[in-house]
This record gives sequence, C-alpha cells and structure tokens, in this order.
Amino acid sequence: MAATKIAIIGNGNVGSALEKGAKNAGYEVRTTGADPKDVRTASAWGDFIILTIPASARQDAIKNLGATRYGADIGFKVVWLGKEVRP
Repeated sequence: MAATKIAIIGNGNVGSALEKGAKNAGYEVRTTGADPKDVRTASAWGDFIILTIPASARQDAIKNLGATRYGADIGFKVVWLGKEVRP
C-alpha cells in the first residue's frame, strides 16, 4: 500500500517541523514556499494539503491551489495551521 502523500504549503518553522514529523511517521511529504507554480504542483500531488502560512497570505495561497476566491469549493480539504490575525 502506498504511503499517504502530504503537501505542506509554507516552508518556515511550522512547515519544516511538520515535514520532519510526517516523514518520520512514514508519510511522503513535499514542502513548498509561496511560488504559485510550486503550490499548484504540490497540491496536485498531495492527498492532503496543509497550509502553514501567515493569515495575510492565506487568500492568495488558496487561489493558487485552484480556487477562484477564498472559500470556494476546490474539490479537496485544506488544513490551515496558523494564528488568526485581526486588525
């Protein structure tokens, strides 16, 4: 049986820690920064997509996943790990 594939969008402290832990647990993992092409490639590859990016970047990242606007149905579940920032 093939390992579950996890795409992590955000390669900072949280993304890097999740990558290490997931790999140690036997998952296949790809981590990418904010480049739109890399985000689309990683999200097409992964069974799960985890966002580890600042709240201010969330809307653009979701658009790069294939959504036309924040909150659109993009055909898969997205997990966002981050702190909500309010003005």
